Amino acid sequence: MRGMIAAARAEQRKFTQAEDQRFDALAGDLLRGRDVAIGVGVAGVVTLAAGVAVLVKRRQLMRGYALLPYGGPHGVGAHLRLKF
Repeated sequence: MRGMIAAARAEQRKFTQAEDQRFDALAGDLLRGRDVAIGVGVAGVVTLAAGVAVLVKRRQLMRGYALLPYGGPHGVGAHLRLKF
């Protein structure tokens, strides 16, 4: 995309119809790729949080304390639970 823009600027002209269509296709691919990357990142975070929660829950049965991670739309953090 940068090469197309640079070529058009060097020749001091606007995009041709074919260049405009190619630019729009590249921009669409870029946006779809971004959305996929965000989805994969969110899925990875959810999977990691679930894995940590399972490990903590497993250890919680053996100990008198547990560190429980949490996450939500307003932030992330951890709870420390103690058994007395």
